[in-house]
Amino acid sequence: MENSNEKVLIYGMTNNPGGIESYLLALVRRSPYGSFDLVCDLPEIAYRDDLEFYGCSIHFILAKGADLKGHLRAFRSLLEAHPEYRTVYMNVLDAGAAVTALAPRLMKRRVVVHSHNGGTEKNRMHRLLKPLLNLLVSACAACSRVAADYMFTKRNAARAAIVPNMIDVRAFRPNMLLRGQTRAKLGIPEDVTVVLHVGRLSRQKNPLLLADIAAQLKIKPGAYRMLSVGAGEEEQALLERIRELDAADVLTPLGVRSDLPALYNAADVFILPSRYEGLPIVGIEAQAAGLPCILSDKITREIRLTDCVFFLSPEAGPKAWADVIESHRADGRRDTVQTLMDAGYDVSCADKAFADLRAMLAGR
Repeated sequence: MENSNEKVLIYGMTNNPGGIESYLLALVRRSPYGSFDLVCDLPEIAYRDDLEFYGCSIHFILAKGADLKGHLRAFRSLLEAHPEYRTVYMNVLDAGAAVTALAPRLMKRRVVVHSHNGGTEKNRMHRLLKPLLNLLVSACAACSRVAADYMFTKRNAARAAIVPNMIDVRAFRPNMLLRGQTRAKLGIPEDVTVVLHVGRLSRQKNPLLLADIAAQLKIKPGAYRMLSVGAGEEEQALLERIRELDAADVLTPLGVRSDLPALYNAADVFILPSRYEGLPIVGIEAQAAGLPCILSDKITREIRLTDCVFFLSPEAGPKAWADVIESHRADGRRDTVQTLMDAGYDVSCADKAFADLRAMLAGR
C-alpha cells in the first residue's frame, strides 16, 4: 500500500457482528484512513457506519450461493472498474472461497487468504477445493496454527502469518459494580450461578447442547441461569428444544447484543461446546473477564492463554458438562490482563501485528 492510489479490497465480512467482523473492524480502525474498501455478497454488512466513518467504501455483489455466474461476473466487473484494488484480502472459513478467488486471480490481482476456522460441515467440498485455493493464493494468514493447517497445504501453512485475534483486554476486566447493575437489569439475584455462552447459533457452535445442559442444571442443587448470546440458522431449533425440555426457566437466548463486557461480568462460568473452531475471540474475551472457561476439546489448545481454561468433549454429554460447570461455579475471578497482554492478545499489540499484516498485503 505504498502507492497512495492503491487500496486493499476486503472480502469475507458478513451481516453478523461476530469474530471475523470484529477483527476486520479492528484492522480498519488501526490502519491509515481509507486504506481498505470492502466487498460483501450479502444484502447488508455488520458495522457499516463504523467502516464508512473510517473511510471504507462498501460494494455489494450477488451471493455465490444464489447465482454463481452472477457472483463472479459482478466481482470481475467491480475489479475492472477499480484498478486500485491490487490486492484482495479474503477472510474465509473453508476452501469454498476458492471459487470466489478465481475472479481476482483472473484479473491478475494478488489474493491474500486469511483462515479463520479449523473445521467445516462441508468436508467433501473443502477437500476438493483446497488444492485450487492453495494454487490461487499469493500469501497466507491464519488466526491460529490449527486454522493454517486446516486451510493450507503444508508448504503454505508453514509460511502463513499467524495474526492473533486481539481484543481490548481492559474492557472485559472484572467490575463488581457493572456485575451488580447487569444482573439487576436481567432480574438475576446474586446467589444464582450464571453460565454464559456467546456464539452464532449454527451447527458449528453446537447450540442444541446448551438446552440439554440447561435441563441437567435444572435438577442440580442451587439456582442456575444460562444466557446465550447470538443468532443464526439454528435459533428456532434451539427454542423448540428448550420448550421440549421445559428448560426456559434456566436457559435464556438473548439474541445479538452489544453489551458483552457487561454480560461477561454478570456471569460466573463461560462455556463454548463447539464442534470445531479456528481460535474463537469469545474465548479470549471470557479469559479477559477472568471467568472459568469450559471449552470444547475440539478447539485448538492455542486458546489456553491462562489457567482459567478447561477442556471437555462435546460428546461427553450434557450431564458431564453440567457436572463440570457445577465444579467450577465457585471458582471466582482471576486477573488475567497482564497475562493476555504478554501473550500478544491485547489491542496494545495491534499496531505491530497489523503493520506486519499490512506489509504482507502490500506485497512487501
